[in-house]
Amino acid sequence: VASVTVIAPSCMLADAMATAIMVMGKERGLTWVESKENVEALIIMRTDEGYEEVFSPGFNKYLSN
Repeated sequence: VASVTVIAPSCMLADAMATAIMVMGKERGLTWVESKENVEALIIMRTDEGYEEVFSPGFNKYLSN
């Protein structure tokens, strides 16, 4: 995991969850985020080809066009 961005009801929760997801990894982290209400995440993974962006299902509603 290269980076995690979490959108949550409070910045303290978002920061704590982002740190936990960095340790958990992509699969466990996404599963955990999906089990929480009002929480979304973007996980950026390092790959051999560069980087891969992984979004939780509701994250896109926070992206501007």
